[in-house]
Amino acid sequence: MSTGALPIGQPATGDARTVIATALAQTGVPYSWGGGNANGPSRGICCSPSGKSGTNIIGFDCSGLTTYAYAQVGIRLPRTADRQAGIGTRIPASLGPGALRPGDLVFFAYDPNSDSTIHHVGIYLGDGKMINAPRPGTAVRTEPLWDHGYAGGARPL
Repeated sequence: MSTGALPIGQPATGDARTVIATALAQTGVPYSWGGGNANGPSRGICCSPSGKSGTNIIGFDCSGLTTYAYAQVGIRLPRTADRQAGIGTRIPASLGPGALRPGDLVFFAYDPNSDSTIHHVGIYLGDGKMINAPRPGTAVRTEPLWDHGYAGGARPL
């Protein structure tokens, strides 16, 4: 796996660079509800809260992408975004996105004050951007951190 120059965000080094490069290499892979694991993209499951099935799509959902990226540096993450929030050092939302470092997990919740409502995870790239598998009908992509529901981050590295 190449860990050449990263096109987005602040400089990352070591394992964070590998995690980011791994995730960026998946750009364009389809979103698949329940898809992805430590080995890479996989067929998803049925059905998302909106009723979308991933059973015929090989790809990643948000936590499948993070699971795969972190597996490349020997870190086994739990399968769901809310459980991933309990791994490593928790970065409270009250500290704001400025407390995040490239390679950190970044979370979004229905109630940002309650980890049990976390429903989405991405990987922070720096400069207010993340890479993630956003939702059914999309693909892995980079985008600005979402304004709505920011629930802090975690630093597994």
